[in-house]
Amino acid sequence: MILAARLQEFETALKVLHKQAYPHATNEQRDNDLKRKFQDGVLMPEHAQHLRVHCRTENFSNTVLRAREFSDAVEASRPLRSVRFLLVPEHQEKQNDHTLAR
Repeated sequence: MILAARLQEFETALKVLHKQAYPHATNEQRDNDLKRKFQDGVLMPEHAQHLRVHCRTENFSNTVLRAREFSDAVEASRPLRSVRFLLVPEHQEKQNDHTLAR
């Protein structure tokens, strides 16, 4: 979910900045520019490579959709972090206390 949220923020920022910088660009030029900048701007190199290979003929919106799908797949495949609590038996804890007291 974190990667997808960052992608959405990145997409929005690109659109806003491009519209401010090039207010008179044609829709086709805007789409091509946004798609190229989006592909170049993703953090993970394998993510950028995936988009270049699989989104050659896609427009900007579809490229962003594919990027979200890819990030969801990556996040789903990551193992969840877990915390393990070790219970120390009382007799061993008392032994540790005696050892530290010496």
